[in-house]
This record gives sequence, C-alpha cells and structure tokens, in this order.
Amino acid sequence: MGKVIFKSEILKEMIRNSNDFEDILFNRKDEYGDIMFENLNNQGFTIGNAKWCLDVFLGFCKEDYEEAFECGITKINKNSIFVNKSFKLSMFLDRMLCLFDDVMRLGVLMDSLNIG
Repeated sequence: MGKVIFKSEILKEMIRNSNDFEDILFNRKDEYGDIMFENLNNQGFTIGNAKWCLDVFLGFCKEDYEEAFECGITKINKNSIFVNKSFKLSMFLDRMLCLFDDVMRLGVLMDSLNIG
C-alpha cells in the first residue's frame, strides 16, 4: 500500500540538509577557482531555492518514468506525491542531489570545452 508525502515535508527535510544542497549547487568553482554562482552562494539555500529544486527534480521524474520508479514515486500532484512502500525520503534526496551534481559537472565540462 502506498502513501502520500506532502511537498512541504520534503522541503523541510531539504532545508535540514541545506549544506548538502549548497555544496552541490552553490559552492561550485570554475576552472579558475572562482565560485560559479556567487549570488546564490551568498544567499544560501532558501525555501524558494529548495522549492525550485524540488519542482525541477519532480518535473524530471514526470518525464523519466524509470527515475520516478527508482525513487518509489507512483504519482506526482501539485502539493504532494504518492509513493510506494519502498520510498525513503533520504534516498529520494540523495537521488535529487546526484542528478543536480551530474548536471553541474556536465555544465562545467561544457564550459571548459567551450560548448554551448
């Protein structure tokens, strides 16, 4: 049997783990050692930033059913997600962080190769 997880619950956990998100998203340095997103770095991981990250990740899950399945998501609504019994919030956050880390690494690589 599945259950409902409200996005507000996920956002609270994201804020509790803000250091992990800041390390991946805001503390990135370019090839010269300069912080890439200085304004975001100074601002810190706000609830608005957390909501944006969650919306982006859930949008990705809507498009990639395999990712949603791996996360234990069965349905995504405006304010909640339905999950199966295998869902673990900590694993969900880890998958989100991995996706953003991969995207950031790709962006740095493309910049260093002058692609884009």
